[in-house]
Amino acid sequence: TRLRMGIEFTDDEVLRDVIVADVEEMDKTIAQFLDFARTDSGEATQDIVLPELLTEIAAQYARRKLLVNYDYDASEFSSGMPTIHGRPQAIRRAITNLIDNAFRYAPPTTLADAPTLALAVLGRQIQIDISDHGPGIPTSEIDHVKRPFTRLDSARSNVTGAGLGLAIVDRIARTHGGRLELLPRVGGGLSARIYLPAL
Repeated sequence: TRLRMGIEFTDDEVLRDVIVADVEEMDKTIAQFLDFARTDSGEATQDIVLPELLTEIAAQYARRKLLVNYDYDASEFSSGMPTIHGRPQAIRRAITNLIDNAFRYAPPTTLADAPTLALAVLGRQIQIDISDHGPGIPTSEIDHVKRPFTRLDSARSNVTGAGLGLAIVDRIARTHGGRLELLPRVGGGLSARIYLPAL
C-alpha cells in the first residue's frame, strides 16, 4: 500500500508503469504464498454448475481486455449441466491460475492465439482444459513442475513467480477428488487439464 501511495507522487510515467508492474507481481507472489500456506480455507462446499462458473471467469478476463476462447453448446449436455460438489473459490483459483500461466508464457497477439478454455464430460468425470500456444513443458519435467517452489530452466520458467501456481492447482484438484494433468497441445503449446468427479 505504501508503494502504491508513492507511485501517485511519481511524475515519470514510464517509471510509474514499471513500479506498478512490480507491485502487481509482488501482490501475485504474496497471494500464492498465502494460498499455498492454507491447508483449508474454511470455505463451505456446495454444488457448482461449471458452465456458469467458466462463463463468469471468461467474462472477468474480457473486462480486463484479455480474451479467452470459451464457448460451449448446452445441447452437448443433454443429461444435465456438468456439476461438481466443492469449494467454488478454490476451483475458480485453480482455473484462473492456469489461465494466468497461459497468458504469462504465451501472450496472444490475436484471438486465434488466445488461451482456450474447454469443458467436457467423460463418463463420471468432468474435464476442464486450458490450452495455450506457448513453449510447453518437456514430458520429463511434468511431475517435477507440480512440486512447490519449482521453476524450469526452459523458456517456460516462471522467472518472476514463486513456483507455486501449479502446486496450488494440483492440491486443489486432489482435495476435490480429482487430478491435474499437463499434456503437449496438438500443434504446439500446453494443455493443462483438471479432472473432477461429476455429481
